[in-house]
Amino acid sequence: MLAPRPRAHLTAPSGWLNDPNGLIHWRGEYHVFYQYNPFSTSWDVPHWGHAVSTDLVTWRQLPIALRPTPGGPDADGCFSGCMVDDGGDGPLAVYTGVRNSDGGEVQSTCLARATDGLRQLVPHRSNPVVAGPPDAEATEGFRDPFVWREDDGWHQLVGSGSRETGGIVYHYRSADLVDWEYAGVFHRGLASLGDPMDTGVMWECPQLVRSADADVLIVSVHDHLDIGRRKVVGFSGRRVGDGFKESGIDLVDHGSAFYAPAVTVDGVGRTLMWGWIQETQSPAGQAQQGWSGALTLPREVWIDETGGLRSRPVAEAAGLRHRVLLDEHVELGSGNRADVLANAGHAWIELTVDLRHADSVELHVLSDPSGRESTTLSYDRVAAELVLDRSTSTLSPEAITVAERAPLTVHDGVLRLDVIVDGSTIEIFAQDRVALTSRCYPALPESTGVAISAPSGSVAADIKIWELRSVI
Repeated sequence: MLAPRPRAHLTAPSGWLNDPNGLIHWRGEYHVFYQYNPFSTSWDVPHWGHAVSTDLVTWRQLPIALRPTPGGPDADGCFSGCMVDDGGDGPLAVYTGVRNSDGGEVQSTCLARATDGLRQLVPHRSNPVVAGPPDAEATEGFRDPFVWREDDGWHQLVGSGSRETGGIVYHYRSADLVDWEYAGVFHRGLASLGDPMDTGVMWECPQLVRSADADVLIVSVHDHLDIGRRKVVGFSGRRVGDGFKESGIDLVDHGSAFYAPAVTVDGVGRTLMWGWIQETQSPAGQAQQGWSGALTLPREVWIDETGGLRSRPVAEAAGLRHRVLLDEHVELGSGNRADVLANAGHAWIELTVDLRHADSVELHVLSDPSGRESTTLSYDRVAAELVLDRSTSTLSPEAITVAERAPLTVHDGVLRLDVIVDGSTIEIFAQDRVALTSRCYPALPESTGVAISAPSGSVAADIKIWELRSVI
């Protein structure tokens, strides 16, 4: 199966891409680094790949910025981390270095100074600055530092976990980013599968989103023995002292392909987020296409009046809309379907549907004219649920085709969707409240059609479709 490479989403030049790292808006440029294996389409010793943009629309791929240091604490991998501006000649990357030893894998916090306009990251002479976890409870890892500055100095969160007790985020303090003092457990979960929302045994990539009167702690739930537990959750609450007081929990994105997001605050005060769009096809399929993994569109995230985290594509993402392919008003009686466009394999679909006289509506994308392949996004008012049905998305046996689901209540009877279909990637945003990221791998080149159907009741819809431009 050879999936079309996305146009509007960042992918690595070749090989493997996973977590976004080191996000920073610095001197008029947006920098996105990412976990990168240039030698294979499977995960291996991570480097930091690098892309840069001045407008969040057009990007340039730059040479590898950070490589493992032979004999150093990152000799076997430069894992995920962040970037902070400490007032030096260039920002400072804070990341996890990995070194294999006879006793197993050693994970530690390391630093690297950006030089040459962030084109190179030079490891710090004091590495590692945090040599490992503070206690023996951290059996599942110790990685992915997230750092921010307040009036009292620098703060660092590190993801960890225990198979016995669940996910853990550790908290450290520092005056200079080099000497760190352990401040205690910032937050912890439970390992039980019976929890209302399973939060696994390891929390990767902790991120803290802040507002004037609320915080959201984001963690990526990981279990190397059960990949089905992987998800990204946001804990609503408030930082209190050196800990976090939780008041609620929700998924940051309801799609199974979304993982390991990272956030940064840009020069105008917006919190921006990128996530990793995982492959959901076999390793053989990834090897055939010659690349693996993509990053989401940049999203603006904010904390709403309930304390929950919300997201949507940044305003600049409208610049990805190259030209209008369709702009129509469609009215459908119960049981009817309208095929509206044949060629929309790389498209931004904006759909507004009046559901006051219907219980449901369906949007069909990546459809071929014969009906052999199609991916269906449906909304059911009675069930208050958005469903991405991938059961007929491909004729290939190499892809995962289970349905993706998200709870969604439409209070005013009007459904508002932005659906970005870009090769094998799909990002869905509903009502400015729900996000769902997925992958679909049609086997037929003609599977690029779009249709609307009304299974029960009559609907009136306004649909506008733009062709996507390339970001590179």
